[in-house]
Amino acid sequence: MKKLMVLILLASLLLGMLPIASAAAPAADLTRLASYYPEKTVLFAAANVNDTFAGVDTLAARLSERFPDLVPPDFTLKGALEALLRENFYTAGDFEALVGSWLGDTVAVGLPSVQSAMSGAQNLFGPFTYVVDITNRGAAEAFLGGILYASDYAIQRTETQTTYTAQDWQRDPSFAIFDEMMMVVPNPRMLARLPEVSLADDPLFTGAVGLLPGDDYRAILYLDTQGIMKPLMSMMNMTNLPIAVSMSSQGMRMAMDVTGPQVFGFAFLDDRTLMMDVVQQYADLTSMQERGVQYLFDVPPVDLEFAAHVPGDAPLVVQGTDFGPTVQATFDNLRALGPVYQEMFLQQLEAAREYMEPMQYQMTTNAIRRYLDFGHLVTLFDAAYAGLTGLNLEKDVLPWMTGDYAVFARLLPFKNATSDGYTLDVGVINEATDAEAIAGMMDGLQYALDSYNGMYTVEEVGGGQALVLPNIVPTFFPGGPYETALEVPELHLMVGANDAVFGWGTRPGVAFGMAPGEDNLAGLPAFIAAQEYFLEDATGVAFLNSDGLTTLAALYLSVNQTYVNILEGVNAAEAAAELEAAGARDAAAILKIIDLIDSASISAVSSEASMVQRFVVTLSE
Repeated sequence: MKKLMVLILLASLLLGMLPIASAAAPAADLTRLASYYPEKTVLFAAANVNDTFAGVDTLAARLSERFPDLVPPDFTLKGALEALLRENFYTAGDFEALVGSWLGDTVAVGLPSVQSAMSGAQNLFGPFTYVVDITNRGAAEAFLGGILYASDYAIQRTETQTTYTAQDWQRDPSFAIFDEMMMVVPNPRMLARLPEVSLADDPLFTGAVGLLPGDDYRAILYLDTQGIMKPLMSMMNMTNLPIAVSMSSQGMRMAMDVTGPQVFGFAFLDDRTLMMDVVQQYADLTSMQERGVQYLFDVPPVDLEFAAHVPGDAPLVVQGTDFGPTVQATFDNLRALGPVYQEMFLQQLEAAREYMEPMQYQMTTNAIRRYLDFGHLVTLFDAAYAGLTGLNLEKDVLPWMTGDYAVFARLLPFKNATSDGYTLDVGVINEATDAEAIAGMMDGLQYALDSYNGMYTVEEVGGGQALVLPNIVPTFFPGGPYETALEVPELHLMVGANDAVFGWGTRPGVAFGMAPGEDNLAGLPAFIAAQEYFLEDATGVAFLNSDGLTTLAALYLSVNQTYVNILEGVNAAEAAAELEAAGARDAAAILKIIDLIDSASISAVSSEASMVQRFVVTLSE
């Protein structure tokens, strides 16, 4: 087989599988080729390859504007593939004539099993099986005839198919061309028969693909998680691994028992918006539920209007609901999982007891009982919270946190008498659903501060009250004297509540959450535009606003200037000038990368059978 034959086919196959590079199609169309794969195929991917050139060229042009050194301004996918043909195959004609003339709508790649990947033929295509739609059998045969060495293959033609059987199948793949499709397989025996029961007949596959929420996708990827992970873990257990690693693999196996298949759907929604949907199915949860482990959460959808309590310049925001019940369920699961892991690991230890010294066995037993007592960790956390506030976290606080909440972070500039720079502003804002419980919590916190002679002030914010702790962050802040740092409001911690919200974090973020301004996230055009792509009735969302990330470049320059000043202070003027110039170049590159993306978001929906997540990235205009 000629030198780089794989590049031509894989260029057409794999580039076509990029979500940006092809036309959308219903999931049912993309999974049509699954009928050529065995029922329990552990990996299957398919894509529609229409409009490949236009899609890649559009993205390349966008990248070239900002990174001309990375992507040449005159780059086109057709030109790149034609260059491959000329330079590596010395083949007359352009890509459209040689490949585009017979390449159909859909391509697929699959892995029948992990075992086939570990022990099968390792030729240039690896252990994968490829199926390609074709529109012209004669043209496809002419293409293969032009790039395969005849001496490497036994060629057999019938009325319905042409088979190219590799003489050295451990080095070369084999091919079969039919009237409507071409197969590429690692082992020629796979050409002799098509599966009687295929992946398209597997309820696990069809059920998972059926949960994809979109109407059309450019490409899909299916993973049988258990089919992939369990053989790998069995191989781990068969080797002479340390007992700790063996036990860890058992823990992974237990987690894998409740994990079902995953499906990824890719789409290009418009000329600058890319989307990926992810479906994670659950397997049989009965055994874990009987042990008290809760996997299913009945979480209501988020109220996007709550984003009005988030500053519009916050680059990263996560919004959800039922913060308290979710934390409580996590605590309950930790209490339940402790005995489960202890029992499992102690059984493994007992099986290895004859190979251990008595002292080693006893020490390991004690360590398992001590370190896997997750419930004890929860108890310690509860005790610490009660000691600080005088409140029971699980009885007095978590039960009322049932509304929406938002967590956000941003970089803010600060200045005091001796220095200036940037500090992290973090806010956690909860919807106030029980005024009496919140008032009791605030009273408990103030009582604890008084009891320990804590430094704090009480301020009125947004019609409510806030406790301001000015000395917590400055204690760990390296810039300037402690007393001066106390005068920087951006470094103060705040805990406050009013009729609308309860919040904690640093002063600027919490103050905004309690008394929102007009420049809030709910009114941000980029956030409003992103909502068009959120999953319906999303139970959680995350949003990234690239405009808020521009301060990263300023932060980088600020840190870089610190080192420049140090070099200047030791009379290393030349080194200082070089470092300053390098910092300016790096900051400009950071801004270019940030400018490439307008916004990004994740929305999620939980159900009894699965978790569905949607990832969306919108490129800048």
